[in-house]
Amino acid sequence: MEQRTKLEIGAFITMALLITGAYFIGPSDNAYYCESLDQVRICDKLSSGLGTRCYFEDTYKICSEGWVKLENMTETKPSETFDVFANGEIYTCEVINGRVNSYSHCISESNLEAYLGELV
Repeated sequence: MEQRTKLEIGAFITMALLITGAYFIGPSDNAYYCESLDQVRICDKLSSGLGTRCYFEDTYKICSEGWVKLENMTETKPSETFDVFANGEIYTCEVINGRVNSYSHCISESNLEAYLGELV
């Protein structure tokens, strides 16, 4: 009887975590991006004018150029690439809009994918 109760509690906790996780990683109508911070945030509202303040509950975050709604962003193609030697292979990494960060996408000669931050 005690083992069944533990199993039920474990199943309940697992379901609660899955449902909560789905809430945070699911699509949102209030998702905004700030290029200078390289950050995505959920905003309940933006400040008037340029929309430099993203308000969420009782806090806010400032983006100097203004927050851009994710659905308004266009996909960019890599303008350049560069090579990195890591883990015994050469990885070709993308430079997007002249920028590189730890999340720059890289592919090895044997089609292994990684982020630049994982390689250096």
